[in-house]
Amino acid sequence: MKLNKKLLAELFSIFSLPLLILLIHTPLDFYDIYQLIWWIDIPMHFFAGLLIGRSYFLLIKLLQREGHIGNMHGFANFVFVVSIVAFTAVAWESHEYTADLIDSAMRQPSLADTMKDLILGILGGAAGYAIQFFILENKNK
Repeated sequence: MKLNKKLLAELFSIFSLPLLILLIHTPLDFYDIYQLIWWIDIPMHFFAGLLIGRSYFLLIKLLQREGHIGNMHGFANFVFVVSIVAFTAVAWESHEYTADLIDSAMRQPSLADTMKDLILGILGGAAGYAIQFFILENKNK
């Protein structure tokens, strides 16, 4: 896949919303807002998963359109995207665990909190896939 300006712009468009969530997360973490407003962590993980699921869906469609991967059955595509979202959520929680070892900021106060974060991210990813799928389906009609 040759990276030209159009393709780079499309990739930026695909991943701009997850990057926005990361930009929102940074000051929340830096200023300990997650400890001050305990519930803010819940929508952040869900919406991050939602936007990442949407992005992976769009990335797969781009790779299919460019001929780098073949088409998958709808359910297989769904399972694949949700699996990649789950991997991303596990990577994020590993990052939080490592950061806690470094500066003990309590990003992961308990195993229950970590499991909640993973479940919310995965559910968000499934919702992001579903929303983008239905947007594409309605666009093609």
